[in-house]
Amino acid sequence: MFSGEHAYRVVISADDAHGLVVDDNLRMYIGKGTKVYLLPLRHRNQVSFDITALNPDGTWAPKVSKESLLETVSGFDERIVNITRGLDMNTVNVRAVYDIDPVDSWHTDSVVLMGDAAHSMLHHQGQGANSAIEDAGALADAVTQAATVKEALALFQATRKPVTDELQRISRQGWIEEEVNDVFPGQKPTSQKPASAPVTAEARA
Repeated sequence: MFSGEHAYRVVISADDAHGLVVDDNLRMYIGKGTKVYLLPLRHRNQVSFDITALNPDGTWAPKVSKESLLETVSGFDERIVNITRGLDMNTVNVRAVYDIDPVDSWHTDSVVLMGDAAHSMLHHQGQGANSAIEDAGALADAVTQAATVKEALALFQATRKPVTDELQRISRQGWIEEEVNDVFPGQKPTSQKPASAPVTAEARA
């Protein structure tokens, strides 16, 4: 299901982060329906830089110009604007953002879905890959606990589906500025301008 957003993602040198990387913590900037994520990759001296913005174009790999990206982050912290201005657009991964509704059944008697195939979710809480790893552990546990493959797959789904259903729901809500302050206290840079609440997936539907 198309979320009504595009994600523009790139890994940059920490030296090109204009002083925004001061520790190992994830930082988020939110406003005008746009979310900017900076995740330090300390051992590589790099930063994962992600701009997620409202866009009605559901094309899987849409085209974007640097001018368009600069317009998207206009009004944000000037350091974010400067990072965007310095991007090599050939290295920016551009994707329309999709997820799926919760799936009723993940398995047959002998085949099971895991990860995004079972519960693709939006990236705002960063739980997609984590959930796939947890799936693997839960499936291994189920196989050791159940008497048959069929029972193991049913146990796996019963264990994991309530969790991932909730994560899918939460991921569609995104973040608002007040939540960022609560969940990541002290991480909001003092120079960030006031931000408006983003449009949720439900509001866009």
